[in-house]
Amino acid sequence: MDGMAKIFIGLIGTDVEYYYRVQEFVKEIDKRREIEEEKRKVAAERFKNYMSDLRRWINDYKEATGNYEKVNARLELENAELKDEKSVLKQQHLKDIEAKNMIIAKHEQTINDVGKEKLRIIESHAEEIARISKNFDAMKDICKKRKQSLATAEKDNKHLEEKILTLQSQLDQDPQVQTDDKLKKELEELKAECNVLRSHSKTSKDMEKKISDIAAAKAVIEPNKKIAELENKLEILEQGRLADHEVMVKYSQDIDELKSEKSSFEESQKSLNDENVELKAKLEILEQGRLADHDMMVKYSRDIDELKGEKSSSEEHRKRLQDEVVELNAKLDMYRTLINIRR
Repeated sequence: MDGMAKIFIGLIGTDVEYYYRVQEFVKEIDKRREIEEEKRKVAAERFKNYMSDLRRWINDYKEATGNYEKVNARLELENAELKDEKSVLKQQHLKDIEAKNMIIAKHEQTINDVGKEKLRIIESHAEEIARISKNFDAMKDICKKRKQSLATAEKDNKHLEEKILTLQSQLDQDPQVQTDDKLKKELEELKAECNVLRSHSKTSKDMEKKISDIAAAKAVIEPNKKIAELENKLEILEQGRLADHEVMVKYSQDIDELKSEKSSFEESQKSLNDENVELKAKLEILEQGRLADHDMMVKYSRDIDELKGEKSSSEEHRKRLQDEVVELNAKLDMYRTLINIRR
């Protein structure tokens, strides 16, 4: 009996201990389940917030990407326009340079043609001057021969005049001869011949003087005139050459300006590319700032709403004070009126 009791009591005690242990284990399991459930709820809330933030980030990224694509498209369009404008200007400059080179070549050809014509004119004038000099030498020989013949004629004329004077004196002294018609006739013939010789001598002298004057005038005036004409033509050609030189200098300056403009266009293109890179970097910075500004704008909107509420309340208070001031002014006017009446 005692042994059975002990066994029964031992079994009950063992079951009770086991029951309490099971209850404690169940409580521990429930506690752990609650903790795990709380952790799961917290994780689900975090995941939900993360997904919300991720959606917002994706939308912001899409918006920023769209803005970047718009800015990039605008920059590419401006870059293409600049390239087209640069290409057009380059083609125009090349056409201008080609036209100016053609004008320069034309001026050079004109200068060469004018130089050849000038050389031909100088050669022809030199030939003409040589011909005039040759004719002048021939005319000098003719004049020399005429001088010699004139000297001989003057000598003969002088001898004849002496003979006439001798015969005249003899006739004047001999009265017989004065009545001789034959001798008188011969004397008249000799006088007439002497006059003819005198007139020929005078005509020869006049002719010689005229020939000499004409030759001298031709020798001095005509070559000088031709030389003056040549000098005038040379001066005109020189002025044209100087003008062409100035045009060529101007064309060279224009070419230098075009080269500088080309270099400036290249520098501007490089600066535009650098600005494009800088704009992309600034766009990223602005996008980051825009995200931060969005939160600030939400906060500012709330502050603005609060300020609007305060403003409306302050306006109502101010209106109420104005109404009170109006009432007080009316009462003051009434009191003043009563005081004046009592006085």
